Amino acid sequence: MPQPLKPLLPHIAAHLLVLHAGEWSQRSRAMVSYVVRRGRGATVILRSPKLGSERLASARVVVKPPSGATGWRELRYDLLKTDPLSAAVHRYLFVPESSLAEATAAMKRSSIKVRSNSSFKPTSLRDAA
Repeated sequence: MPQPLKPLLPHIAAHLLVLHAGEWSQRSRAMVSYVVRRGRGATVILRSPKLGSERLASARVVVKPPSGATGWRELRYDLLKTDPLSAAVHRYLFVPESSLAEATAAMKRSSIKVRSNSSFKPTSLRDAA
């Protein structure tokens, strides 16, 4: 069963901000955004004007992983060549815990860092503070 997507997005954005806060806040303005793609998950984006049109960090969030080696190869190609994620300085792929090993093997020897969706509990950020 796919994991709910929208409750994960603020937690993933906060995680990216913790990892890249120094670079992200070097100018007087910066932006965090996300794009939900029906059937393809979502992309969380950190932008910094210092980099111009290039993104500082992008993370693709997959709630329904591809099936089989071919599906993982297609996802890798998409992330490295055609996805907006490919233009980011730091790139991440968040997948369900059950697919972590497959995703890590598929993204081996690429600049994409694979993380688990399971580490982000869909709870209120207000309760976490």
